[in-house]
Amino acid sequence: MTYARAQAPAPPVENGRVALSDGLLRAADEARLLSQQAARLDANIGAALAQADPGVTRDLQNADILRQGLEGLTQFLTALVETLDRDGTCNPVVATEALLMRDQSLRLAHGAAFSPAKTVSAADLWDQ
Repeated sequence: MTYARAQAPAPPVENGRVALSDGLLRAADEARLLSQQAARLDANIGAALAQADPGVTRDLQNADILRQGLEGLTQFLTALVETLDRDGTCNPVVATEALLMRDQSLRLAHGAAFSPAKTVSAADLWDQ
């Protein structure tokens, strides 16, 4: 999956400070790089799963959940920039509309209080 930057990075304002939108885009770029690394790792693990012990398979599938989470974070940060208003506010609910992981969407839209403290599992995924 590829995500285009919403806009060109803004030049520093003063003392190295940049617009919030540029900071968020930098974070999205970093999440994108991590997501790409996780995708490569996930592909290699997928090949190994065919030969893995069934007990190990479940733990190894967490790499796919990690990859999906990083992709979702990339989408969220990129979309969040689009919702920024001049007063510095943003709309995280709108920015989560395309996310596929229900718990991640709730955490990013409403805060950590909306998600139970648990390890992310396949139950976190919406039907796809």
